Amino acid sequence: MIFFELTCELKSKNEEKIVEELNKWKDYYPIEKCIKICERKNLKLPLAYLKMRDGSSEEANDLFIEILESIVISFKLLKPEIPIFRSNENYIKSIKKPILK
Repeated sequence: MIFFELTCELKSKNEEKIVEELNKWKDYYPIEKCIKICERKNLKLPLAYLKMRDGSSEEANDLFIEILESIVISFKLLKPEIPIFRSNENYIKSIKKPILK
């Protein structure tokens, strides 16, 4: 597990790489321990992936929605500098609406 913790430390800015590592070694890393590490380090994408693999699909979906909402917020912050977002205001609003009720 030390190797996985080091991977999380070194690649915390690129969570997709951590998911690739988890997928590559999925039979090697114990899910429960990896979940605890990702929770402790606040790594949402790898945590969502692990929750999905563990059968906690509702928790995984909540994490994926949280990730998407943070992307939308980032785009909104960039909006004044990117002309394409000026004309797509309604599209951004539609993305933020909850899909499931």
